[in-house]
Amino acid sequence: MDFNTLIEIFYTLYKERTAVYPTNGSQSDITKWNEATLDFFRIQLEPYVFKYLEHTYGAVLDAHWMTHTFPKKSRYALVIVERRCHPNWWFILRNIAWAAPYCSLYIFCSDTNQAVLQSYLGDKADTVHLIPWFTGDVSRDEGRIQTNITFKTAEFYKMIDAEYMLRFEMDTYFLQKVPETIFVGDFYGSPWGWVPDRPGGGGLTVRKLSAMIDICEKDRELIDPSGEDAWIGNAILKHGYSVPPIEVRSQVFLENTPPRSIPIGIHQFWTFLMNFNIQDRPVFENIVKNLVTVRI
Repeated sequence: MDFNTLIEIFYTLYKERTAVYPTNGSQSDITKWNEATLDFFRIQLEPYVFKYLEHTYGAVLDAHWMTHTFPKKSRYALVIVERRCHPNWWFILRNIAWAAPYCSLYIFCSDTNQAVLQSYLGDKADTVHLIPWFTGDVSRDEGRIQTNITFKTAEFYKMIDAEYMLRFEMDTYFLQKVPETIFVGDFYGSPWGWVPDRPGGGGLTVRKLSAMIDICEKDRELIDPSGEDAWIGNAILKHGYSVPPIEVRSQVFLENTPPRSIPIGIHQFWTFLMNFNIQDRPVFENIVKNLVTVRI
């Protein structure tokens, strides 16, 4: 798939959604449309973005993958919590091996995808921490609840032998090499446009493990199934932990706000494509081009 085809798909799906905008609807109708549109873009566009990435960069990343060995122990750990046999595994494993070769890798999987992951890892399985954390297949909502609770559990963080961890989800990727300088503060993620002064979150977050353990043990009685990044962000501010300034965070991860510069990591920007000047095609194409170009 080439870039022009990817852009056409973006605009086709954009027109499909805007055609059903409730122009004369109530505020409740508009809110429901906004929520449904985010979910629509997230699900529909993700396969095309990763197909483009794999087609464009797969061969180069695969060549690096063949020579790479993850360190068993490192000051910095890459952490994936994923119980599904996700279609993006092939690209993501190669992308992270290229972007952060000095990091150890921890994958908290389930008994249903462990064998598949061992197959994907091949001879690298011996140096990757593959931990069957979940059991069985569950609904999407139950899976989300269990994942959120996992990131609020001190015992989870104690299993990671590192000073810092970089958590990333299956709809994230790196555009640039990950410098060790991103591992600062106690917690931060992609800046959230509606509350830019908060630590942010999303599918890419840097976490100091000692701080995470401390927070989970301090606020154990407050653990609930809500979004773990917002929960941790609240605790970070409540207890006076360190968060890098927005000027730093905005250069590291991007999710739902127009880029100030080329970020290091991306989390499902396509979900929020309405925030990226899509009405101005030349501007939009330039933004998307920058967000799908891996600087190899």
